[in-house]
Amino acid sequence: MSAVTGLVVFPLLSQRLCSDILPIFPNLIHNNPRHKTKTMGQGGTSRVQVKILTALILCLMVQLYLSALNFHNMDDDTHSLLAPVHVLTPEELTGNPEPGRILCPSPLYPVYDRIVFQKNDRRIPRMIHVSMKSRCLPEDFYLNTEKWKAALPRHSFYFHDDDAVDKLINLPWPEFPQLKLMMRCVLFRGAMKIDVWRILVVYVFGGLYCDADMYPTKLMTETYPIALSDDSFFLSDAWNRPSQWFFGMSKQHPIAYYTMFEIFKRLQELLDLRSPKVVFVTGPDALKHGYANALGWKVDDIFKEGTHACREELGNRTATKKNKSESFVKTLSFGDMVPWNSTVNVTRRQKNEWLHGVQHWIFKNTTSMV
Repeated sequence: MSAVTGLVVFPLLSQRLCSDILPIFPNLIHNNPRHKTKTMGQGGTSRVQVKILTALILCLMVQLYLSALNFHNMDDDTHSLLAPVHVLTPEELTGNPEPGRILCPSPLYPVYDRIVFQKNDRRIPRMIHVSMKSRCLPEDFYLNTEKWKAALPRHSFYFHDDDAVDKLINLPWPEFPQLKLMMRCVLFRGAMKIDVWRILVVYVFGGLYCDADMYPTKLMTETYPIALSDDSFFLSDAWNRPSQWFFGMSKQHPIAYYTMFEIFKRLQELLDLRSPKVVFVTGPDALKHGYANALGWKVDDIFKEGTHACREELGNRTATKKNKSESFVKTLSFGDMVPWNSTVNVTRRQKNEWLHGVQHWIFKNTTSMV
């Protein structure tokens, strides 16, 4: 039995029991001699009636519970895209602190949002989402955020710290009724949680997501490689999957929708919560399957570069994927040796961990990410 399945075994068994008992409730009430004797002789409600009514109420509660979780539909790929019920804007979600309000200990740097007010002329909204634990960043990560702002000046830039990430996950999600329960399985507060969050934030707001350790090259501009007509945009990773470390989508894109249900399915099938293979549970492989389901391809197909139409019943939705070799984004070289002080050199990774006071989620649980 999987770790998550145990949470729903009792309700599912109860549902089966209810389905067997409910049809015979009228006969139980009508034909039970004890019922007739007590109700006719005493004019009150019999003990049998109370038991039957109690069982009926319990069955109805089980049915409501299962309907809310929608577990019976988790493997169904015919979900309709529901209109989301969310009450926060991106700036309300992140807090959008005013310049000068963030006080960071030296040598950390404060990161602020940048809101660009203009009519959006592109299917993928002109906004960038980046996340780390706090808004006080080591210089390397801070410079990455500044490079994004410089490369894409017409884009709003939203930085999501841990509080903003939790706030988004805790919003009402009628499209994903399993979310709250499934998050109990996300024991590692780093990589797995951010895997879920990055899909949610782009699903509800649209825009670009980028890992905090990545920065744009000179080839990344307001007009290229993402075209005005692109409905979603990915690069190819080393295994020719759609990139999880950088992507863009329009709001409520089917790829994000199906990726969330693929994550739910894989969390439900976990046999051991202590050492999940993050890449295959919530990471790039889950996105690959969500991508394939939205486009109607077999999951083992090699995904070609170009623009592809999603399944016809999903409407005029598309996916564009370009080859990584065109180098639109680069990653910090964390293995490089850099000076810690005038006498000691350390790896860039170690320096950033020491400065930030916590491991970046990219490096957490590395033994379970392969």
